[in-house]
Amino acid sequence: MANKYLDSNGVLYLWQKIKAAFASAADMTQAKSDIQALQNVGAQANVIETVKRNGTALTVTNKAVDVTVPTKTSDLTNNSNFVADADYVHTDSNFTADEKTKLAGIATGANKTTVATSITSSGTNPVTSKAIYDALADKADKATSLSGYGITNAYTKTEVDSALGNKAPLASPAFTGTPTAPTAAQTVNNTQIATTAYVRTAVDGKADAATTLSGYGITDAYTKTEVDSALDDKQDALTFDTTPTSGSTNPVTSGGVYAKVNALAPKSSPTFTGTPKAPTAAQTVNNTQIATTAYVRTAVDGKADEATTLAGYGITDAYTKSEVDAAIAAGTALDIDSAPTSGSDHLVTSGGVYTALSGKAPLASPEFTGTPTAPTPATTDNSTKIATTAFVANMMAQVHTFAVTVVQTLPATGVANTLYFVPNSGPTGNVYDEYMYISDGTTDKWELLGTTEVDLSDYMKKSDMVAITNAEIDTIVAS
Repeated sequence: MANKYLDSNGVLYLWQKIKAAFASAADMTQAKSDIQALQNVGAQANVIETVKRNGTALTVTNKAVDVTVPTKTSDLTNNSNFVADADYVHTDSNFTADEKTKLAGIATGANKTTVATSITSSGTNPVTSKAIYDALADKADKATSLSGYGITNAYTKTEVDSALGNKAPLASPAFTGTPTAPTAAQTVNNTQIATTAYVRTAVDGKADAATTLSGYGITDAYTKTEVDSALDDKQDALTFDTTPTSGSTNPVTSGGVYAKVNALAPKSSPTFTGTPKAPTAAQTVNNTQIATTAYVRTAVDGKADEATTLAGYGITDAYTKSEVDAAIAAGTALDIDSAPTSGSDHLVTSGGVYTALSGKAPLASPEFTGTPTAPTPATTDNSTKIATTAFVANMMAQVHTFAVTVVQTLPATGVANTLYFVPNSGPTGNVYDEYMYISDGTTDKWELLGTTEVDLSDYMKKSDMVAITNAEIDTIVAS
């Protein structure tokens, strides 16, 4: 199959397709401007410069990096003495002597119990007697009923129990019948329900748990009997204030707080009565602060009363409508130039401006006629400035020409800017070696330039190429 290439017609057709499918010239100009703006502030392409694995740099080959990731534990280095045998069975020989000593000191069937040193609302562990003592130090004696504290806006336990009836509470429900739940795995340690199957598996082989502090050998905590006895010796009731009182350390009743708060104005849309007052802001204040009558009085003093005429406001540096109308009626026509005129302060007609501009060249892609001129840049200039004929002549003056001479053997010295061709025994198309005489001011020598033999056997011939068609371009673009 012949090789395809884009000829000039194909390039033009493809360019039209690209313009129609992608961006306009204005878009491209804007894109170039945006890219230049990014380069001006030091933006760089998002290119990964280094790839490392565990701190070791990896080699990038053909734009790719091969990172080997272990897929099984046998691929990993076992430097922590983990058991790698899938048939491993735990025995006592896996414990150290210190671990065996610790295990020997634990009674059979014993469970771990943590004794808290402070009382918290969410704590479930026993607490020390000191923690209970500290918590009760500033407390009054405990009452046994709401009425004992004089509380009237709460239900008693009997009333709540009666209201709940046969409902199961969310906290500590007492189910009847045979309630069931999913059995959790033995590794689960959270608030999920523990079924009898879960508990049975957990406690098999354990001794019966103790039910008292002494049963666990705990000596730094009070029993319920000791705590109840200590609480019974305290005073029977708290003293409540019926209204918030300055300096009082007593609790206040809900009704007292409600009455006090209800007598105050709300923060949102309050309706004041009587003669409400507020601080008077300075005249420079311009925000949502309350404006008192004193603030408003000061602001409006010295202002003119609302009027409908210039004279009513005392304005003397402006013409009235009547004065303007009279001046217009008595005035002459405007002076208008028919073409832009240097030094004129007259208006100019639109046609005159159009005629003047039609003879000018546009900034974008101008087409000059006659003999346009421009400043000649220096020969070191490499920018978008206009290259004048003088600039081109100056650049050409710096171009060296070379002379060519054929010699049988190289002379002792050579001439600058001269190519010396020396015959050799090479094949057709490479019958000379090319030399130049190089002088750098300290060393003079002959320099071999290289062979002129060119192997074109692997290059494509023009006859092997076939221009791609517009239909094929459409197929490529559509895909």
